[in-house]
Amino acid sequence: MVEFAIVALVFFTLVIGLVDFGLGIFYYNQISNAAREGARYGVIDSRTASQICDYTLSKVVLPDVTGLDPINPDPCGTHGRLTVAVTDGTRRVMALDANGLPFEQTPSNPVVVTLTYNYEPATPLVQGLVGPVLTLKAESSMYIED
Repeated sequence: MVEFAIVALVFFTLVIGLVDFGLGIFYYNQISNAAREGARYGVIDSRTASQICDYTLSKVVLPDVTGLDPINPDPCGTHGRLTVAVTDGTRRVMALDANGLPFEQTPSNPVVVTLTYNYEPATPLVQGLVGPVLTLKAESSMYIED
């Protein structure tokens, strides 16, 4: 009976740690898919950085991710544990020209959508391996269509 208690403790600790680690992989896949969807949405020449961020944010379903802030309704930036950024191929943040259209959005510069999510593992086993917060980063780039 004592042997079972010792083995069961180790076994269940490993199983719960694997579930927690798997949850982190699932969250990474979520932000990776959202970044890819955002880049796909952004290849249309008339899309602004704000529109791309808003669309990308709508594709993310993760814990502790807040929606748009009524005071600052810009969808680009930090929303809880998630950060959304849209840049052009030179890694500059996409700005808007006087007409509200993306500046520097040309077929030679891709649209780059980057999502960063701060994952906090629930189990001490995983926290001991990766730290209290694991930063997951996904990036996708696609060239603008003519």
